[in-house]
Parts: sequence; C-alpha cells; structure tokens
Amino acid sequence: MSKLPEYEIYAIRYAKQDKRAEGHVFLGGDRNKMIQGLDFFTYALRGGGRTWIVDTGMTARQSERMGRKYDFICRPSEALAKIGIDAASEPDVILTHAHFDHVGTLEDYPEGALPYPGRGDDPRHRPRHDARPVPGRLPP
Repeated sequence: MSKLPEYEIYAIRYAKQDKRAEGHVFLGGDRNKMIQGLDFFTYALRGGGRTWIVDTGMTARQSERMGRKYDFICRPSEALAKIGIDAASEPDVILTHAHFDHVGTLEDYPEGALPYPGRGDDPRHRPRHDARPVPGRLPP
C-alpha cells in the first residue's frame, strides 16, 4: 500500500466581531439585540511540494466600505509570512466564493494561480496541467 502524502493545514484568524445585531443575521431579527459575532479566517495548506491559500481575507477599509466594523488582528499575508509562506510569490489561491471577506486581499497574491476555469483575460486563470475542471464559469 502506498503512503498517503502529508499536509500541514493552518487556520489563520485575521479578524473578529465579538457581537453583532440579530437583525444583520436573521430576517425579522431585532437590530438592537446583540448576539454572538463572527471570527474570520483564511487557510493555508502545504504539502507535496505545493502551497494553497483558501480565501484571501479582507481589510478594514473594505469592511467599512461595506458598512461593517470588525476588529482586525492582522493582514492574512503578514500572518502567512510568519509561518514561512510568501504570499507574493509562492501559493496558489482557491476562492470558495466572491464575497469581499473572501477575496479582499487577492492583490497580495500576484503569482498565485486560480485553479478553476475563468475568463481568459486574467493571466492568473492560467491552465494548470494538474487542475481538474470545475463545472460552471465566472460571471462576465
């Protein structure tokens, strides 16, 4: 039986919100009632000679522009540097979806390939010999 590859998986908490208004979470919720807030993470996976980042996070400026206030702990790319991952040159990026808190620091990953089919005008959507096609496409 062949040995499975080993991977390191890091969860990087880069922002938090201790409390949030119930009305921001639930339809018909009370905007004056505060409930448990959120923690915001980006993830790094490293193994088999490759590094992937899952979602890139956001900045305080972006969250405030969206009308939200969070407590920022760090910029995800700076936390990655502390564990030896250079966001500017090394990792590939996997985006789970295009909300601002998932794609907000994509500019920190200029060399990172986005391993899913996309529009041909973005050079980061380059073909990868080892990427499996994903059904669907990015909106125009």
